[in-house]
Amino acid sequence: MLDESYVLVFSALSNPTRLAIVKALTEGEKTVGELTKEIGKDQTTISHSLKKLYQCGMVRIRKKGRFRYYSLTSNAIKYILKIAEEHINAHCPIGCNCEHK
Repeated sequence: MLDESYVLVFSALSNPTRLAIVKALTEGEKTVGELTKEIGKDQTTISHSLKKLYQCGMVRIRKKGRFRYYSLTSNAIKYILKIAEEHINAHCPIGCNCEHK
């Protein structure tokens, strides 16, 4: 059961759009419109990605008027990104060779 949870978390983060959203939300809560402008993807793509991140428990939604504000559910996600960055800097200085083909 725990292994399956790892797969779900890491597969959620392996999507480039979802990863970009998570990285953008490390700076604080944002609306879909703000994420759309920052990431450069269309609103539908951002919304679908946010839904997946919400289902995985990575983001929360705060409604205010007609807007929805998205934020990370915990600092653990920021920590995962920090550890990944440390690994990349230490072990992938000229690029990772772990692509799936």
